[in-house]
Amino acid sequence: MGERDGSDSGKSNQEIKEWFSHGHLGTAEFFKDCAKLLEQDEFEDPFESIVEGEPIEVRHRIFVIYSIIASNAFLEARINEFHDAALDAVEHWPYHYDQEMGYGPVDDGRFMRLVKNLNQVEQRDFSYKPTLKKYQVILTYADEETFDPGQNPYQDVKLVRELRNYFVHYQPEWRGIGTDQDTHRLESGLQGKYQQNPLAGEDALLFPDKLLSADSARWARESCQEFVSEFLERINGRETHTFRKMRTRGPDGPLSVNSVKSAGFYSEDSTSDSN
Repeated sequence: MGERDGSDSGKSNQEIKEWFSHGHLGTAEFFKDCAKLLEQDEFEDPFESIVEGEPIEVRHRIFVIYSIIASNAFLEARINEFHDAALDAVEHWPYHYDQEMGYGPVDDGRFMRLVKNLNQVEQRDFSYKPTLKKYQVILTYADEETFDPGQNPYQDVKLVRELRNYFVHYQPEWRGIGTDQDTHRLESGLQGKYQQNPLAGEDALLFPDKLLSADSARWARESCQEFVSEFLERINGRETHTFRKMRTRGPDGPLSVNSVKSAGFYSEDSTSDSN
């Protein structure tokens, strides 16, 4: 869970909880920018020493792949953080209302009861559900409209997930060249979504050579962001830039909860917003 100071009866305990979603989003943006600058020949690759001897096309592919993976990490971390913060709100409610979540009047209690019911029914099973299903489950329990799997933003983010799974769980496979087997299963979904890789030669394979570009990383990141934003809009939640939550727990329960929103936490002039 975090760190605790003091365990004697009557003493306050301080606890922390990390949130990584926006770190993943920043990582996706960073690697996308690296790939873009390589495409524009305006960038001295800072990772060249790590992949010494590899051509620029390989280093470019590394940037694009890890940008797409980071966008997916944001998508998964964000719903886990949302669910966790909702459970925290239930635990503290009505003594503490987490303004980060933005659920409306605290004396309403409607969402708090829904989350409590969800936790009683799902319990630990929620953490094992597929990422996109987690979003749908939360919307269902909140009695809000779920995403239509046949429409955007669900369709695009599902394709981003498939692309991520292809890289993370990759299984080598033979493909024919100049035959009916030349077409990769991901090509039809990805074509037309973004600009292709300008570093790829005319005779390069459509996937992965041409379809892995800085613009594909941009599309993946924006697709995940749009999906999360629409989820929050449907459930009346808010975007958050929290990267660490801290609370002080006294003998009779939590006394205060703070959200740390900047890296200033590590310096003497660190600031936190008390909810």
